This record gives sequence, structure tokens and C-alpha cells, in this order.
Amino acid sequence: MYSKIKISKVSDVHKISELLVSPIEKHQWIFRGHRRSNWDIVPSLERIAEIYLDFQGRKDRENRIITHFQRRAHLYISNLPHEEDIIEWLAIIQHYGGPTRLVDFTYSFYIATFFAVEEADDETAIWALRKDCIPQSAFDANLDKSITINDLLDPQKTTTPKKGIIFAEPKRLNERMSIQKGTFICQTDISSTFKENICQTLNYNPIEFDDKNAVNLTVPDLEAFKSIEEFPSLIKFTIPYDIILPEIIRDLDKMNINSNTLFPGLEGFARSLRIYLHY
Repeated sequence: MYSKIKISKVSDVHKISELLVSPIEKHQWIFRGHRRSNWDIVPSLERIAEIYLDFQGRKDRENRIITHFQRRAHLYISNLPHEEDIIEWLAIIQHYGGPTRLVDFTYSFYIATFFAVEEADDETAIWALRKDCIPQSAFDANLDKSITINDLLDPQKTTTPKKGIIFAEPKRLNERMSIQKGTFICQTDISSTFKENICQTLNYNPIEFDDKNAVNLTVPDLEAFKSIEEFPSLIKFTIPYDIILPEIIRDLDKMNINSNTLFPGLEGFARSLRIYLHY
């Protein structure tokens, strides 16, 4: 089961980043911030579709989304991917707010922390996932050797793979993804929940995948681990909704981690004005 650690002071944020993003363990972890700690890790396609569709219809609807986007994207943007590069197409759809099976993560603990606290109105959370526990490809996921990740996502393919999660990084990163040190996790079986897919990869019981069954640890517990293999495969860091939040936001701003740097253009500048509410 995943582990859970409460962040009780700003120095904890720096200590955790030092432990998980040290030169020795560089890029061994990826992170995702949630502004509500009770939110599950769920891709936008699943979050929206669960209201309207059963699981059996989701692959067909995903195919329709990809096809319609490919047919009309040239009306809005240029330099489009090759038709068969489905990961990059999904990355573009995700970037512009469309529903996909991709889940955003970042290699930066500080950036994930910013996304967790920027608009927080309750206890927040940062998820940390060990990269070495995630298959790098469909082949590594113990699927059919002839299946590539593009095959898994291609609207023309009808393959039903085993449950699991894999990395899905496009060859070309857009500006925002590059700035935010972003990456994607992709579930291989869209006919089941993301929770079932990630639990299959990490060898967890989906029924027990909640805070009630989480293993409670402390920051000093992390310091006691000597190698990446000793760490849990998935850690949920929580930040209580109190005075610590504006302190963390101010601290990140001093490190030049704010909306103005993470969201290029006028949108980022306008969003960054929220910082004046914390000074």
C-alpha cells in the first residue's frame, strides 16, 4: 500500500526535495500536486466520462476525440505531429484542456508543491511515484511484444491490453511542458479505472487503495532509507490548510517558482498576481 507523510513545516518541503531529488537519485521520482488531499489520481477522460459513460464505451469515445481533433487541429495550430504519433496528439489535446487518458506529473517536487498550494482551500497533497517501478514501454509492461504504446492509443487499433501504467512522453515537448519539467503517465487499459491500472503495476490491492490503509511515515523515516529500493513505490505527502500554505507559496516565489514562470504569456502573469495576497 502507498505511504503517507504529513508536511508540518516549510523546512520539510526542502528536506523532502533534497532526499528525493538528490544528485544520486536524480530523476528517480515523478510528482503530482493536488489542491485537495482527498482527490484521487484520475485522468480527465475518466473523470468526465464516469458521469455519462460505462467503461465499455470509453475506448470508442476516446477514438472519436482523437479523430475529430486530428481533422480540425490544423485550423488552429501549425507544425502538427505525424498522424500515427498518438502520444503527441494526446499531449496537445491535454495541453489545450481536452479529455485524455494521460495524467500530468513533473520531475520537480517544488513545482508539484506549487500546483498543490497555489489555489488550496483545504488540505493539499503531493504524490511521489518511483520511476523505476513504472514500465518504460508496452513491452516492459509485459504486453504483447508486437504492441507499441502508439498501438495502445491508436483509434484504428482494437487491442485490449493488460491493466497497468506506463510512461507516455512525446518526442517533442511543448513550451509549458518543458518549463514545468513535465511528463505523462498513461493507463494501458481504458476499460478499467486508473486506480485499477496503477494498482496492477505497483502490486497494490485496489480495495485498500485509500488513506485509511496507508502506511504512515515521517520525514525522518525517509532520511533513514539508504537506497531507492528501500523507499515505498508511492508516497502521498499532505499539507494542512493553515499558516504554512502562504509561507510555502512565498518561499517558492523566492525560488522563482510561480505562475509567471510556469505559465508563459499573459495568462501566467495575470495568475501570478495572486502572490500579492500572500505578502
